[in-house]
Amino acid sequence: MTLKTFIYFITAMLCFEWSMTVYRLNRRAAANRLYAAGSFFYAFFSLAYVQMLISPDAATCRTWYLIYTPLYFIVVVIIIHFLFEVSGYRKLSKKPLFLVLLYGSGICIITGVIYFAPVVKNFYKSPGGWWIVYDLSSPWTWFVFNYSTLLLVPAIAALYSRYRNAAPDKTRQQAGMIMAAATATAFLSLVQNLLTLLLPVEITMLLGDTYFQAVAIFFIGIMRFAIWKYRLMTVEPASSASEIFSSISNAVFLADGHGDVVFMNNRASEIVPADSSNCGKLTLTALFRENESFQRDLHNILSGRTMSRPVTLNIALRGLKLVVELCMYPLIDESGCCAGVLAITRQQPGLDELQRQAGLTERELEVLLLIGGGLSAGEIANECEISLQTAKSHIHSIYHKTGLKNRVDLTNLLNKHS
Repeated sequence: MTLKTFIYFITAMLCFEWSMTVYRLNRRAAANRLYAAGSFFYAFFSLAYVQMLISPDAATCRTWYLIYTPLYFIVVVIIIHFLFEVSGYRKLSKKPLFLVLLYGSGICIITGVIYFAPVVKNFYKSPGGWWIVYDLSSPWTWFVFNYSTLLLVPAIAALYSRYRNAAPDKTRQQAGMIMAAATATAFLSLVQNLLTLLLPVEITMLLGDTYFQAVAIFFIGIMRFAIWKYRLMTVEPASSASEIFSSISNAVFLADGHGDVVFMNNRASEIVPADSSNCGKLTLTALFRENESFQRDLHNILSGRTMSRPVTLNIALRGLKLVVELCMYPLIDESGCCAGVLAITRQQPGLDELQRQAGLTERELEVLLLIGGGLSAGEIANECEISLQTAKSHIHSIYHKTGLKNRVDLTNLLNKHS
């Protein structure tokens, strides 16, 4: 086994270990999954390169070249995607146009260098294994050599923006470490290209691939260290609490003392309209602005009056109208003031079915729930802040739509669908 073969084999083993370790740290984080995928593919790239080095003939060598070349470009685009994910541009990294441009460019380069503008002139057999003879006179060759460096430039700029604007020190330190590694990698790649022009071909063939591998493992290793050291697998610092909330099937919102949403779990993200998340600050008031009872209860909680009851809401989820029960819990600080609100919504498929079958409006469903709670028409009017006549009108409409005649029957109907 030659030194270069040994280096590539060890690299493959390291990348396998790094990909598994980072993935297990937080398998739900997109940044972790991207890093794990990039390291995993680079391990296969290294093994495919080893197979090319020890190929018995030129035809087999070319076959392995056609295998490891796509793997390399797949690794490049995945790592660039990872850098944008950890830089804070998470919305951009999920945009279809961004993904098409990033991954589409990799596919175009792979197709181009293999089928339309080959950058390899020949394969040369040496005592240390097979060597690739590149066509250095072709501009395609230099474009391929600098493809990863070109993509690193906007990623470094995004990381620098993250480093300048991040508030927590750990976030700044992680962004700074990855940014420094990306900058050093881009510089070292340019040095390699310069040495390819200045040094004799024999030395370039002998040392070029080993140098490239050392630069790649330096970059992947630094990113692995930054993730492990600062434990920041997402843009916001991950914690045990966020892990627990993220796995809850109910939608969970955490708002500050002004009603601004500071955390929501995965289920909550599904019921937030797309335009709301792109308009800057998200508030509970704006999110559930159509429900008057919710607005009133939220105002009472934030004002220090902590009495609240579950509120029934109609929300849209994946294009469907659903009925959910929302409960709000005040978070009281040491001075007795409301420092925030924990809001939890739970889907009520039975009430959703009842509303559709009876054709009840959202207000009528709310009144029906209050009737089930034992409130009189006057108490319902006070609770909903409507006139007594309007409350009686809603009650009459409920009796008419359900075909029932008394409160006992309505209560039984509610219990059946709850």
